[in-house]
Amino acid sequence: MRSDRSAVILAGGQGRRMGGVNKALLRLGGERLLERQVREAAKWSDEVIVVTNDPFPLLQELGVRVVPDVYRGEGPLAGLHAGLSATTRRYVWVFACDQPYPSAEAAELLLRCLLSEGVEAALSVIDGRDQPLHAVYRQEVAVRTGDLLASGVRRLNDLLSDITWVQVAEERFANSGIPVGFTSDIDTPEQYERAAAFLRQTTPKEEQRLTSSFTPHSPERFRRSALQPDEAQRRLIACASTLPEEKVSLTEAWGRTLAQSLIAPHPFPPFRRSAMDGYAVRAEDLIHATPEKRVGLEVVESLPGGTAPTQNIGTGQASRVMTGGMIPDGANTVVMLEMTEVSETNDLPVVTIGRSVAKGTNVAEIGSEIVQGAEVLQAGRMIGAGESALLASFGCAEVYVRRRPKVGILSTGSELLDVSDPLAPAKIRNSNAPMLAVLVRESGAEPIMLGQVPDEAVAARALIDKGLHECDLLLTSGGVSVGDYDVIVDVLATPDIELLFNKVAMRPGSPTTAAIVSGKPLIALSGNPGACFVGFHLFAAPVLRVMLGQSSDVYGEKFQAYLGADFPKVNAYRRYIRASTEFKDGTIWVTPTGDDKSSLMTTIVGADCLIEIPPLKEGLAKGHLVTALKL
Repeated sequence: MRSDRSAVILAGGQGRRMGGVNKALLRLGGERLLERQVREAAKWSDEVIVVTNDPFPLLQELGVRVVPDVYRGEGPLAGLHAGLSATTRRYVWVFACDQPYPSAEAAELLLRCLLSEGVEAALSVIDGRDQPLHAVYRQEVAVRTGDLLASGVRRLNDLLSDITWVQVAEERFANSGIPVGFTSDIDTPEQYERAAAFLRQTTPKEEQRLTSSFTPHSPERFRRSALQPDEAQRRLIACASTLPEEKVSLTEAWGRTLAQSLIAPHPFPPFRRSAMDGYAVRAEDLIHATPEKRVGLEVVESLPGGTAPTQNIGTGQASRVMTGGMIPDGANTVVMLEMTEVSETNDLPVVTIGRSVAKGTNVAEIGSEIVQGAEVLQAGRMIGAGESALLASFGCAEVYVRRRPKVGILSTGSELLDVSDPLAPAKIRNSNAPMLAVLVRESGAEPIMLGQVPDEAVAARALIDKGLHECDLLLTSGGVSVGDYDVIVDVLATPDIELLFNKVAMRPGSPTTAAIVSGKPLIALSGNPGACFVGFHLFAAPVLRVMLGQSSDVYGEKFQAYLGADFPKVNAYRRYIRASTEFKDGTIWVTPTGDDKSSLMTTIVGADCLIEIPPLKEGLAKGHLVTALKL
């Protein structure tokens, strides 16, 4: 019955890669994209809902229900929740406003599968990938989406792990005569141009038959538009998010990132403490003391370390104290042991002192180092030796830290051998993967070695999907140039991937590419070791800092220094040179560690900074003031 079902179109996207254009208003085949979608949705249900916070006039013309996205800007899970919550009908077909070929026949098959399996959702599976934005849900799933959003969850994949659902493979659609192009989307100007050109060449009758062969991202080599490095960094950082916190013992917290600021629960020191071995006295008793006229004081108590005083100090009295020991009340200064002499008078110990000592000498007052309520350590700080000492001093046997990011590492290239393999003609051992693993560990994350990407796009995509399922960030090395066998280029040209950039105006590593795959960042680094090293520090390291919630500059620390050797190269792009730092005569010098070729590994050894040289029409002489990035 059509009365028990609803169709929901998600139109809350911002169209960032389309220059902010409202994709629902794009014209395709003589009509606007949303008109095509509403017409198809009406074949399946007499209730069509559009989720958007921008109620443009076309919506009124089409006579659809418009509901706002309550969790504005929080992604498709929030849009799905808004749509499911807006209807009381039992079954809801959901798809996105940038899909030009929604299929009511496909929705009908999804509903049949949902009912036959008795599950909460039925998802189409195209090219081996689940399509939660072309699916049929039971309306009661709105309770689950609401709970997830309220708890801070924003990913559709988290919903799928929380409900029962069935996969409907593309073979079932094909066997039912349904073209599988209904999950194709339009996310970039290039995809729009191809879709528009495709529709111009087809008649409405032919359209449904031919959509199964339409792929918005064709496997042809996509055009590359170079971004400046800082813009590429900003795009990546905007897509990164801080990972959840976890509690570990203090002994396991070294090298981790503090997730909660440490606020002093008490002053430190918590009692008046002696800074010296000696005698706690009243400074007033020593005003007239001289080497010739020493003052004698009765020793009322000798206090070992960790022992609280039982006697107050009065006129003419002293207590023996140890370094760090508690000073008794009445005393206001500590005379160091070397300035005293001890004797006995009437079987009582007496300390004599031959000089006056100022009030407060060698006394650490309560809270003199840290006052109660002070922020001792800020969240986002890496826990080292000093931080561990402070945490221990305030009784933090367990510490909340950020979960270590899991970073998958994949290598590409049929020319690569395993480290343990013997050399073979036209082959080299894989050096990038071990290097990246060390860099990941140095950044406070956990490397996950995923092996080698096959030189075939489908198999490579499957391995990438598996890696991203296990990891928070995926790094690949190689396969991002424009050669015939650079498979990462083909993988990142698939329609469900959000390409952030595929070229950076820099040397080395200009083909460096980044994308969002299944909601997680993928950074494709150059296969040349030098360029791979530079790319990690410029792009992967900042993302990891964001994931760890580190409070320092996520882009790294830059400093000014003098160039330690001539650099004669002319630069059309910004160049990052591997270099070492040296202090000479009170100044900082940075010297390239060798030839600047991107293929060299030897220049990585000893590199503790990257010299940043802007585009110049002439080289730089030794002694020129330059900017460097500390590694």
